[in-house]
Amino acid sequence: MLTCRDAISRLADLEDGELARADRRDTRRHLTGCEDCLPYWRSYRTTVALARRAYSEEDPANIEMPEELVGEVLADARTLPRFLASARYAFHVLSGIAAAPLLALWLR
Repeated sequence: MLTCRDAISRLADLEDGELARADRRDTRRHLTGCEDCLPYWRSYRTTVALARRAYSEEDPANIEMPEELVGEVLADARTLPRFLASARYAFHVLSGIAAAPLLALWLR
């Protein structure tokens, strides 16, 4: 039986297709059946996909953001209470710090 720690440690190899068939089956079985690991796995896959897309030269999303959208985002940010805006900023910074080692490992 695979533990959560074992399953999580295999995520990069699983996503790269580097696990043997039996290991891949066991890992996926654990990840899909574990209420703690499944959300983590989904988040991991989303993070990797977004990182790949962000660094893709072919991605049409790598264009300038429309000025109208920038204005709307800034207007919404100004209407938030200061504490909430600071808390969101801190959350995003801490999320980026936490995700950086995973991205660095994945993109190496």
